[in-house]
Amino acid sequence: MEDRQLVKSVLRGNPGAFDILVRQHLGLVIHMVAPMVKNPEDREEIIQDVFLKVHQNLERFRFHSKLSTWIGQIAYRSGLNYLQKKRKKLVALEPEDLDLIFKQEDLSTEQKDASEFIQDLVKQIPPPYGTILNLFYLEEMSHKEIMEVMELPEGTVKNYLFRAKKKMREMLESILEKETGLI
Repeated sequence: MEDRQLVKSVLRGNPGAFDILVRQHLGLVIHMVAPMVKNPEDREEIIQDVFLKVHQNLERFRFHSKLSTWIGQIAYRSGLNYLQKKRKKLVALEPEDLDLIFKQEDLSTEQKDASEFIQDLVKQIPPPYGTILNLFYLEEMSHKEIMEVMELPEGTVKNYLFRAKKKMREMLESILEKETGLI
């Protein structure tokens, strides 16, 4: 269902329409929240809260951006609010092509295991960087879309993506060194 039709249907009170909206955007919300919220119970609560906020504010959405961008902004802000409440600091860090690692299709079982391993590493990267990696590779958002979702300048998005990739490379090199002693 097209976004405009879906929003109109939700606003008319069709409960099935909101279920469709949730199914269509659940992956995005998870990718936004997961890098910031490690505790599974807190993460689930925040994801539910995001969709509650979406439902409560949907009548204010004016299609100045994509629906997914607007929902991503709500998810990102919710994750940041969680971190602020927990008094956690977002730490700045310092990019290589991770496309295949983030794509699960057409991978052998061994490659899928490696991909899952890499995605577990992403969860260890401080929130803005892990979030940007997820948005760029899993949600296939452009730099411009990430700028809108995270309300960051384009240069900052590119810098964070570069630093996230660099951090991933460092983590992988460290693991290889420990396991093989070759690096």
